[in-house]
Amino acid sequence: MRYNMVMFLEFFYWWYGTGFSDTVMRARRLVIATAQIFSVKILIMTLFSPWKRIVTESDGSLDMMLKSIGDNAVSRAVGFFVRSIVLFTGLILIIISSVVGLAIVVVWPLLPIGVALSLFMALFGGFVK
Repeated sequence: MRYNMVMFLEFFYWWYGTGFSDTVMRARRLVIATAQIFSVKILIMTLFSPWKRIVTESDGSLDMMLKSIGDNAVSRAVGFFVRSIVLFTGLILIIISSVVGLAIVVVWPLLPIGVALSLFMALFGGFVK
């Protein structure tokens, strides 16, 4: 009987100690990993860079210079458009992973209380009627 009580107390020691700190770290890592997967920092730094580094060089004539300016402008516009969509998607997923991680961290300490309350209600028919 003593072993069962010690094991019961060890569970709560783990749940509210190591288990909780691990849960907080995993929630934090989830947000960081999402930001790294979408390369948010790099996308912001290269937002106006040409798409796939497609740059047209001119040979010096006015006709080729105007053509290269137009090509480079289109390449930058495409790069901005694609990077903006990926950046927006990444930021939405970072927000979602932050909300999910925060919800898990908030619910984690309440789970044992919820289980005990559910058992009490199942065994004794709920609270005072």
